[in-house]
Amino acid sequence: MMKELTVSAGDNLIITFPDNEVELKAFVAPAPPVETTYNYEWSLISHPIDYRGEIKQGRMQTLTLSQLSVGLYVFKVAVSSENAFGEAFVNVTVKPESTDDTEIVSYHWEEISGPVIEEKTSVGSPVLHLLTVTDSDGATNATTAALIVNNAVDFPPVANAGPNHTITLPQNSITLNGNQSSDDHQIVFYEWSLGPGSEDKHVAMQASSPSCLQTLAKLSGVQTPFLHLSAMQEGDYTFQLMVTDSSRQQSTAVVTVIVLPENNRPPVAVAGPDKELIFPVQSATLDGSRSSDDHGIVFYHWEHVSPASSLAVTASMCSRGPSAVEMENTDKAVATVTGLQVGTYHFRLTVKDGQGLSSTSVLTVAVKQVDVEPLPGQKKPARFYSRELSPVAFCKKAFLLSVKQPGLVEDIFLCFQITPLLWMVQSLLMTKELCPICGSGMARVQQLE
Repeated sequence: MMKELTVSAGDNLIITFPDNEVELKAFVAPAPPVETTYNYEWSLISHPIDYRGEIKQGRMQTLTLSQLSVGLYVFKVAVSSENAFGEAFVNVTVKPESTDDTEIVSYHWEEISGPVIEEKTSVGSPVLHLLTVTDSDGATNATTAALIVNNAVDFPPVANAGPNHTITLPQNSITLNGNQSSDDHQIVFYEWSLGPGSEDKHVAMQASSPSCLQTLAKLSGVQTPFLHLSAMQEGDYTFQLMVTDSSRQQSTAVVTVIVLPENNRPPVAVAGPDKELIFPVQSATLDGSRSSDDHGIVFYHWEHVSPASSLAVTASMCSRGPSAVEMENTDKAVATVTGLQVGTYHFRLTVKDGQGLSSTSVLTVAVKQVDVEPLPGQKKPARFYSRELSPVAFCKKAFLLSVKQPGLVEDIFLCFQITPLLWMVQSLLMTKELCPICGSGMARVQQLE
């Protein structure tokens, strides 16, 4: 809602040539809010024909004029803020210099021709005035002055819808700004609508109030200098701004918004480096968290696949490969697989982005066993496998723990310091575990029956 300001430019002024300077000042009520100021614009409505000057610094509260010629000047000051407006007028009369060899004792003005009193407000009809001066000796002299009242000048507004814009999906909203539109008096009405060629497009148009939110195929108009657009789709949109001034004169401007398609690159699946395990290690972690996408990955899927056919096994219990394996968290970036036996396994990771683009990567897990020469005097060859050490296996008793498992006679923990089998266990892939008693390296080996 536009508020009306009470504006005054002061009393009308009369000066006598050769005095040709004057200062005008605007007064406004109410005072501007805290930390804000009013905008001032002075303009010259009418002036004598022979006046050739121009207004300088016409956007200040105070206006200083100089080099005025004889005649009548009419000034207007317009005061505005974001939601308030007011204006005022003031006359400045510069009288001709009157001279006499002694002293002028009287001045007399009278109208000698012009419209009748009832028509004083008529426009374009000249009014002649006679000035008679009398000196101290009674001598007189007279001259005439013509006053012409012209129509007030009211130019139409100039609409400005702002520059054209280009946005790229997924961004689908933007704000248009029409507050650079202008008028010599006041713009009282803004109206936005879909422009030529875009009348049937769907778009959400929102003014400064949420109640103005509309999603329309054919728009009746949004009445605000600022227009927020959203829910836009790929394509070109045109929007028209129409402004109306206080005299109901109108002007229009058009702005174009181009919405480009999303620049989406496919994701990159990274299943991680291939793994090599030593049996009886039977589990592994599958880490695909290093996969990437320019807009984010929304889908992960791990599969146990056949190296020959690359056919996926989708059940949690997978039968491809040397033996059945179990997989957990197959729809996460990081999955686990258990039940591995000696052999080679292949696992495929598939990732997708929000637009459905996908990428795959295959990880190989090799499970190996380590064979050594039989011990002296043994009739059957012995197979030994390195395993994770238990902290209870130390050199105080070389054979602390016996764990019965299918196909195994015993599970032996060996400390390198005291074991006579040092020549044998050195050929194994040792862990970095140390004996808690002597500090030597330890390994646990399994001897087949």
